[in-house]
Amino acid sequence: MASRPASSTATTACRAQSGGCGFWEWCDDKAEPYMKQLLLDLRNAVWSAREQVNGLEAALRDRTVAQHNLQSTPKKESNEVQGLRAAVEKMEAANCVLVDRINKQQTSILGDWESRHVMAVGDNGNSKSDDK
Repeated sequence: MASRPASSTATTACRAQSGGCGFWEWCDDKAEPYMKQLLLDLRNAVWSAREQVNGLEAALRDRTVAQHNLQSTPKKESNEVQGLRAAVEKMEAANCVLVDRINKQQTSILGDWESRHVMAVGDNGNSKSDDK
């Protein structure tokens, strides 16, 4: 079958828009009101079914995305928890160092105070014994 030239196709399209060439004629009788209503109801049911399918597909996509997010969330939280635990361990180590420093300073200060206090008490005792 050979293709038509472009001018022939354009002419056919123009004839179709202006009512056609009259070669084709509709052979069916006019539809009865019952049949017409039945076909319209069928059309509406098909449109409604399409809308339901589209809604269900959208809901399925949303659920799939939500499920994927839920599955990836524990991994993210686990990584965050591990990071926080590592930070806490570092802080506890730094805290131990600071506590040791404070204890050493307190021991040093207390030792100095005790030695001064003992000297002061000893001096007072010697002066009293010298008075006797």
